[in-house]
Amino acid sequence: AFAKPDPIDAIQFRMEQQGLKQKDIAPYLGGKNRASEVLSRKRSLTLPMIRSLYEKLDIPPGLLIREPAAKYRMTRTGKRRKLKR
Repeated sequence: AFAKPDPIDAIQFRMEQQGLKQKDIAPYLGGKNRASEVLSRKRSLTLPMIRSLYEKLDIPPGLLIREPAAKYRMTRTGKRRKLKR
């Protein structure tokens, strides 16, 4: 079985397939600034963004709903701790 791609990777793959640039998908994400934040992983996708990407670019919502992979490090006590971005 294949692992699902990260949501941002899925968007970038579809953009590449269709020859789209960030400015082309900006309307689906709420504008140029929001598109930049989403694609640089500084902002999470919202439900309206997911719906729009599905309707306009046919990206399955199941690929977009998943959280991007979090980065963890081990603490001295052996517990996993999420790294700050």
